[in-house]
Amino acid sequence: MDTRQAFLALILFSVILFISSRYFDFLFGSVAALHLALFSMAMYFLYDRDLKGFLAKMGIPGDLKTNALYAIGGFVALLALLMAMSLVFTMLGFNDEAKVADVANGLPLSVLAIAVLVAPISEELFFRGFLTSRIGIIPASLIFGIFHIAYGSVVEIVGAVLIGIVFALTFQKSKSIVPVIAIHLVYNLISLSVIRGSA
Repeated sequence: MDTRQAFLALILFSVILFISSRYFDFLFGSVAALHLALFSMAMYFLYDRDLKGFLAKMGIPGDLKTNALYAIGGFVALLALLMAMSLVFTMLGFNDEAKVADVANGLPLSVLAIAVLVAPISEELFFRGFLTSRIGIIPASLIFGIFHIAYGSVVEIVGAVLIGIVFALTFQKSKSIVPVIAIHLVYNLISLSVIRGSA
């Protein structure tokens, strides 16, 4: 079995795991299966012949100083954009972010750990590493936004679309997935800590 066949087998396994987890109402299994599927699909399409080629394509590890500068710059741009979005929604008198807090506060720590430690890798490899290069920044970011529909919040979906655009631009400019994964990880950690801390 070659590497791409192994990733194909992982995709199949993740689908079976997802269906069985949903059937048995096992949230951790569903979330883990979803991220395994994203990771496996990304790797299936991105992994050419060997690990060295894949790492070069994703800019891993890349230059530490350059990655750090892009991570900081991307994070600052992300915060500025999200503050502007929040201001616009406040001026329009619309804010359904409480729905996100309700969902996040109901999640077990194991699922939150996936959101902080696994999602930044699986989602960035799939949405930025694979999807953005195939269909473009805006369509991939729209799909990334829809991917967050489970929170039931329009603000969350719009925010995820904007986050997807910032991440995609950071990936394009830096030519490395590393700063994007770092921003995603820090953002999820801070967001979930604030939400859980204010509960």
